[in-house]
Amino acid sequence: MKINRNVQTVLIILALTVTGIFGTSQQASAKTKWSRYIPTTLRGNWKSKKGDLPDSSLQGQKGYMWVSLKKDYFSDINNSAGGNFFAQKKMYYHHKSGSNFYYVKGTAFKGLSRYTEFHKVGSKLQARLYGENDSGKYTKYSNPWSLWMYKK
Repeated sequence: MKINRNVQTVLIILALTVTGIFGTSQQASAKTKWSRYIPTTLRGNWKSKKGDLPDSSLQGQKGYMWVSLKKDYFSDINNSAGGNFFAQKKMYYHHKSGSNFYYVKGTAFKGLSRYTEFHKVGSKLQARLYGENDSGKYTKYSNPWSLWMYKK
């Protein structure tokens, strides 16, 4: 059976269009998957050695930083010079396989979610706040990394 050249062209275009639509819809629907709880590799109490604190309000001061990570609870980066303390619960994380970076979000109090990035290399851990969602309004931060912390 011979098919007219114009009909062949239309069928090829139709096939490419359908393939393109389905291929695009699969990519567009790929969202970041947040898993429940803090990953086991990050859990524990972490503390830094004494050093220059990176927080801009504490510029030039020396001190320690520490953080406590439990299954569903995170006490935020603390420091010995009187820095902020934030407790978070209802924890979720995402992590790309093979990466040293972990992204954790939790609820600090009603309406406020905080997003923290962790960088784990061997037995060392750094953290920084990279965003907050306050009642639907997202604010992105470019905070400095904490001092390197070690498991206690």
